[in-house]
Amino acid sequence: MRRTAISFAAAAIAVSAMAPAAQAAEAAAAEPTKVTDWNLDLYSPTEVKASGTWTVNGSNIVLTGNLRDTTPGDIAVAKLEFYRNANGTGTVKSITADTTYTFRFTVPGTSATKLWARKILSYSDNTTKRSSIVRIK
Repeated sequence: MRRTAISFAAAAIAVSAMAPAAQAAEAAAAEPTKVTDWNLDLYSPTEVKASGTWTVNGSNIVLTGNLRDTTPGDIAVAKLEFYRNANGTGTVKSITADTTYTFRFTVPGTSATKLWARKILSYSDNTTKRSSIVRIK
């Protein structure tokens, strides 16, 4: 009888010691991660400025940023595409701007999810300049 009481007491202590650790892990999973910057300004075409931040919030990735077309007048339109794969497949989102556009969107993902982006500049004469695909997360 005494052994049983000691066993129950030991089990109760072990469970109460594990509970705070489990609560801390659960809280950490629900907390947004730190905000991380990304910037594609140095990649050609340099007339397109694109930068922003990403953070993981639970099972979502929150992307925010700005897309800006610095070409004079209406000779071109800037586009920013986000991908799940380094080869440009798995398009997550496409954003177009004639001047400046501020964006914020959420995609499913975790801290292990990788994201890539590419800048595109489309001229009114139907020519197009594309940057290389760059990993942003």
